Amino acid sequence: HPMHCGSVLDVGCAWGRMFPVFKKFGQKITGIDISGAMIKEARKHFGKDGAVKELYECEAEKLPFPEGKFDNVACLAVFDATYQNLALAEFLRVLRMGGLLYLTGKNDCYHQDDELAIQAEEGARRKNHPNYFTDTNFMLRLLKEQGQRIAATYFFPRRGDFGQLQVVTKMPKEFYEYLVIVEKKAPAAAFSSFS
Repeated sequence: HPMHCGSVLDVGCAWGRMFPVFKKFGQKITGIDISGAMIKEARKHFGKDGAVKELYECEAEKLPFPEGKFDNVACLAVFDATYQNLALAEFLRVLRMGGLLYLTGKNDCYHQDDELAIQAEEGARRKNHPNYFTDTNFMLRLLKEQGQRIAATYFFPRRGDFGQLQVVTKMPKEFYEYLVIVEKKAPAAAFSSFS
């Protein structure tokens, strides 16, 4: 799905994988991460790159930007480490009207025989990492009720399918990960909890 021209906020500062993609599409990049070490690495690799405008150490739930600053917001592979209802409201707040949000996360109802998913969940718990699973259907309903447009949905049935591009576009009953693209069509508002 092509990105709008302009600026992109990369939540989680996935600089190693995504900054080159954003640059290819002519984006002016602002990156955030809760980890100062990740921001330091991003500065080391991209600090002098003209496409990278700003890098901030901050929380996804409290973004230091004005409303409507970004043409695109990308939260890839870190939504499960946020308080999702608060982060989603912030992503939409800083997104301009008509802008696109690219969001990946883990679904709360996955195949019970998905050993890789169970191992990942157990590993996160052992390390005391935040690991919130999304009631994806409820989140999509809340977005629609708020007046946002779901531009595209992609579902990855089992852990590892995302990397292998094993995708379906119709929401199955059980799946592990999702990619949702939301077009902002209404002012941002608070969300009830969906994780």
